Amino acid sequence: MRIKISDTVNITFRVKRLEFLRSIFPSQSRGFICLGSLFRHQTSSTYKGWQETFFKYPDQLEDLNQTVETWLRMENLEIYFCPHLLYTHQRKKELAMPGHVVWADLDECPISKLEKFGEPMPNLSVKSSKDRFQVYWLVDHDIPPAAYENLNQRIAHGYKEDGCDQCWALTHMMRVPFTYNWKRGVPWFITHTLMYGTDNKPFKFEVSSLERYLPQIQALDLLDNPEIEYGDMKGCLGDMTERQSRLWSMVIAQGERSEAVFRMIAFLKRHGFGDGRVIEELMEHPVLKDKWPDEGRRREDIERCILKLKT
Repeated sequence: MRIKISDTVNITFRVKRLEFLRSIFPSQSRGFICLGSLFRHQTSSTYKGWQETFFKYPDQLEDLNQTVETWLRMENLEIYFCPHLLYTHQRKKELAMPGHVVWADLDECPISKLEKFGEPMPNLSVKSSKDRFQVYWLVDHDIPPAAYENLNQRIAHGYKEDGCDQCWALTHMMRVPFTYNWKRGVPWFITHTLMYGTDNKPFKFEVSSLERYLPQIQALDLLDNPEIEYGDMKGCLGDMTERQSRLWSMVIAQGERSEAVFRMIAFLKRHGFGDGRVIEELMEHPVLKDKWPDEGRRREDIERCILKLKT
């Protein structure tokens, strides 16, 4: 099933998509945009065939847009992009460049809930499905990667109870406007709205307008409260259901790996493993080694997942 759109409207969407991307990435910026694609099965929300392609910005922006147009002809194909420029053709946190956009995947959190801390409303909103939005705040100057990741996290954490998705990493992939969301089996056409701006150009906020009002994240030492460890890996594996055993053998698609990590942590914790043992076991897990060959990055993400399950 496809949405029938006239050639004239298609041209309009192509132009609007370029306007959106130029808002996210200022023309004076130089780097690489990561464009991602995945196929969804027609009858389930299972991810299939995740692929990443990189485009030099701004030189290859038109090529990127043409690639999106080509992919739109494929049924069940969804298209994502990383809102942070990268230094090279790899989507790694340490390769993220300074940027001027802060974002949130609101998920179940209504836009009307925003501003409760006194922060401004976002400049841009992307309607990714019915009643679900991804939003962006454009700020007036580039800020270091660690600083805007911190702001992403403070937004996500501040609106956690309202249903905001708990994602904030510099390598996170967001929906590309004027493409399709096939998650429910029926295509949803993704649109975007300029919320603050004039002449189709978004207003830019001072960074301080976000830093001043968003709640701070309380740093927690994961190992402050060591647990009594009675977990036995052999017994743990023997107690697995068939589904859990498949999960542990890591026959899972790329787009589902983060969820799998949470499930594995929860499973080990239920079987008496403390934080230290969980980290030790997962550091050697094949899917995590594949996802994060760098040991430091692997440990950092495992600790982040443990912390999320505690909050």
